[in-house]
Amino acid sequence: MTNTENKVYFYYLKKDEKDKWICRLAQQYYEQGKTVCILCASSVHAETIDKLLWTFEEQSFVPHEIVISEAQVSEAPVLIYPKKDDRIHADVLINAQSITGSDIGFLSQFGTIIDFADLWDDYLKQMSRERYKILSKIGYEMITVENSSL
Repeated sequence: MTNTENKVYFYYLKKDEKDKWICRLAQQYYEQGKTVCILCASSVHAETIDKLLWTFEEQSFVPHEIVISEAQVSEAPVLIYPKKDDRIHADVLINAQSITGSDIGFLSQFGTIIDFADLWDDYLKQMSRERYKILSKIGYEMITVENSSL
């Protein structure tokens, strides 16, 4: 791992609020001067996050961009990816998609990873458990955030 923090923050969500949490956390890390990658579940999800970053809070501004093609170069501090891309380099990864054991090399380049346990849905909760197991194998310090309400 190239970064020094090496922590995974696993947010326990009791309601379907992941997209709002993604925006809030992207804003928080941006305000700390960190670069952020939001790894979305699809191009539709990436567009949803793009729109929410403009509207989730009236007084906030989070400079961001969706990265659509491999040829695209962006200097925005918050980049939204509709799929995993090995060119991603950021201080913080906010993960909103499934991962597998084969993603460990990709994931290990980030000093901070944010993920979510979707406790409000049984299937999503099981998928969250699988991601937790994979992320804990990387050697990061695992930090659960249980009192997560907006």
